[in-house]
Amino acid sequence: MSKLITNLSYDASENLVMVKLFGTANVEDVVSIYKKITEYAKFNATNKLLVDVIELEHEYPAIEVINLVVQIKSILQGFKVARIIGFKGFHHDLVLQKAKRFNVYAENFDCSKKAKHWLNTAA
Repeated sequence: MSKLITNLSYDASENLVMVKLFGTANVEDVVSIYKKITEYAKFNATNKLLVDVIELEHEYPAIEVINLVVQIKSILQGFKVARIIGFKGFHHDLVLQKAKRFNVYAENFDCSKKAKHWLNTAA
């Protein structure tokens, strides 16, 4: 049973999908939620995703990060992903590092203001 809680919304003023993730997640949970997030984004005709993972705990070892990224790279193709990780983000930094190796267009941020700015200005 998943211990992942999500809050998903669309901000029409900035044309982006905002997601806040709470709880714990394994690789399957993360893949599943990114599928739902991208479906919701497509429904709202946006490619900008603001994903707050500050309160998310990973329930998988660091070695599984490559497996995760391999599974989500096609899901996130064509999307810009700004992840808010706060200041305690080793695992999140590892995910970003591997995601960039697989050409996932993503960045980590410590606050939503910087993340939104990047989403709205990055090419």
